Amino acid sequence: MSVVGTPKSAEQIQHDWDHNPRWKGITRTYTPHDVVALQGHVVEEHTLARRGAEVLWEQLHEMDFVNALGALTGNMAVQQVR
Repeated sequence: MSVVGTPKSAEQIQHDWDHNPRWKGITRTYTPHDVVALQGHVVEEHTLARRGAEVLWEQLHEMDFVNALGALTGNMAVQQVR
């Protein structure tokens, strides 16, 4: 984890909510100004997690099938090999 960047402004948050397909159909009971008032001064950047989430999001919207989880236990791995 690295600590980089600056907190988002209310305008940036509103633009993201309006134009990012991830938020389509979401109803909020709060405003971007409420989010800005509650966010901290330090932005934590989880680079690998963010990149993994971006790749998964792209695959979910571009591919017919995405094998996202695979085997969760040893027994599941044995069953998949059979």
